[in-house]
Order: sequence, then structure tokens, then C-alpha cells
Amino acid sequence: MRIEKRLALYGIELTDCPDITKSYITSTADKYHVYVSGIQVHCPSNLFYEGHIIGKQLSSKWLEACARRSLVNQLSMLKRIVEDLDIIDHIIKIVYYINCIGTKEDWSQVTKETTDIMREVFGEAGDCEICTIAPVPLPPGQPVQIDLLVSLPSSPLSDSLRVCEGVKSSGSF
Repeated sequence: MRIEKRLALYGIELTDCPDITKSYITSTADKYHVYVSGIQVHCPSNLFYEGHIIGKQLSSKWLEACARRSLVNQLSMLKRIVEDLDIIDHIIKIVYYINCIGTKEDWSQVTKETTDIMREVFGEAGDCEICTIAPVPLPPGQPVQIDLLVSLPSSPLSDSLRVCEGVKSSGSF
């Protein structure tokens, strides 16, 4: 419960029902690793630039809020799988997919808060590789996706591969 108490200091409360699109596998786990992924936050279609890329109309503050919400959903899904975030041995990698035109500096600004939170909350275990891919087309109306890959010291899970689907997104923000 220490991790959840640290998250609470940042105003982050995990939910039993993360808001994750049910269009693909949102998580998998093996004996020593858990991977969570999902896309949540929807934008109005008038903000699209070309195809499914969202335009410059979205402020970096709005995208930061989307990244934060994505992180909360991924951590909620992770907790649902491992039951206690304190058992996480190491966060191996965080991948940010940002569906918005901009510059490297813009995208760095979008990911800074959530990256800092992970490092502060998980301590040494949160010092991980960060990858930002942008601009990348995500499903319609979705500006940010975060994927997490974590390692476990030993398996609290069964030896078989587990797949856990999220709940259908409400589309609200």
C-alpha cells in the first residue's frame, strides 16, 4: 500500500474499473512481467489535423492531463492484475504514444509530469527507460496512450499467461 499512498500525494486515486478501450488486449502477464496498454481520452473530431492526427489546437496542458489520465488507468489495470503495486520489482519501460503534431520539446513537456510521478512514487524501481513516439495515429479521437512494462521479483500470478480485458471507454473526459 505504500505506492498507493505515494500516488495519493499527487492526487492520484486508482480505480477498480479503469476506463480502457476494449478494442484489443489491454494487458498480458507471464511469470515475471506484466505489460499494460490502453487508450482512453477522446477528443472532438474538429480538432483533427489530417486523418487521425490531432492538430495544434490541443494545448500541452490538455495533453498532460490526457497523459495523467492514461497513467492512472494503466496503474489501475496493473493493480487489478498484481493486486498490490508494492510487489513491483522494477518498471522496465514506459512508452508514450502522442497523437498530436508538435515538436520534440512539446512532447517532452507532455510526458514530464507523469514520468516524474513514476520516478518519485516508485523510487529506484521507477527509474526506467522512457520512449516517446509522436506524432502517431491512434484510434479516432484519442490523443495519448501510455504502455507500461514492469517486472516482478517472483510470480504472485499463475505460471500460465494471463490476459485481462478492460472495460469499454465511456468517451468522456
